[in-house]
Amino acid sequence: MTKFVLKRLAHTVIVLLGVSVMVFFLIRYLPGDPVDLMFDGGDDEATAEAIAAGREAFAEGRGLSGSLPSQYFNFLGEISRGDLGTSLFRNVSVTTLIRQTLPLTFQLAVAGQLVNMLLSFPLGMLGAAKQNSIWDRGGTALALIGTAMPNFWQGIMLILVFAVWIPIFPVSGVMDLGIDLREVTHIPVVDAVITGNWAALKSLMMHLALPAITLGASASLVRILRSSLLEVKHQDFMDAYRARGVRERSVTLHMLRNALPTTVVIFGIRLGTIISGSVVIETVFAYQGMGWLLINGINQRDYPLVQGIVLTFTVFTALASLLTDIVHGWLDPRVKVTSSA
Repeated sequence: MTKFVLKRLAHTVIVLLGVSVMVFFLIRYLPGDPVDLMFDGGDDEATAEAIAAGREAFAEGRGLSGSLPSQYFNFLGEISRGDLGTSLFRNVSVTTLIRQTLPLTFQLAVAGQLVNMLLSFPLGMLGAAKQNSIWDRGGTALALIGTAMPNFWQGIMLILVFAVWIPIFPVSGVMDLGIDLREVTHIPVVDAVITGNWAALKSLMMHLALPAITLGASASLVRILRSSLLEVKHQDFMDAYRARGVRERSVTLHMLRNALPTTVVIFGIRLGTIISGSVVIETVFAYQGMGWLLINGINQRDYPLVQGIVLTFTVFTALASLLTDIVHGWLDPRVKVTSSA
């Protein structure tokens, strides 16, 4: 197990190196320049000379004056020291900005996965229990529709219906203005529960509802769970359970236990991608997490901010994949987690 984990961590370092190369050079080939965005031209010669001097000093101070290869190696040196740099426009450490916004993205990702599970498990189990019935076909159709619809369109429609036409939920934001919340874990919902701030908890949940539904409404696990349950359902040992007079409820639980390994693999893969996939959702709902911050950084050509957030997303995706493999081996004794895996 230890060799397997170390090997996967080594692979993660290689992946991070490749991602750092791509994000570093690709963002610099986008139209626009952060120095141009920071300094506008002046009308008279004196103003133009002052601006030119300011541009040069800004580029030198932010490490943007050298060649691209030298800038990249300086960037790698900073990463090796645990420094993701300083935001060009906010003048704040990228690590600090990620620390402030990561809890919101994590909170949204967990809520989205809960919505996904609450939809997927009942529909998948019902479809397997009543194969080819109207319930089975209806649940599969709903899952396909949810998967096919773009997230941003779902979010806009939910805002239009439940925030404009029927004003139940707020349109955007994280929490109502004027509500104070003491930070304990830096995860707002958890902090509200710990401190007993029920007004803050209600506001947080109301703001979280529509983004979480949008993120989890695809019910992506329905077809995987249904297929896994149907595969187990027709095995000989399941017929033996029924022949012994075991109650159907207990039989269903045994089916679910045997179908979980495949479902867990898909769940883990989605858990990693749903964090990075929250970029669009956070932008639509102005939910000020890492995805919202990333879009702002791209628009401003804030190189250090974009690089830091993309690398953070990559780390979480890799860790989710590693944990999925470990849990899969624990659930399914036929799978051996070894260094050759």
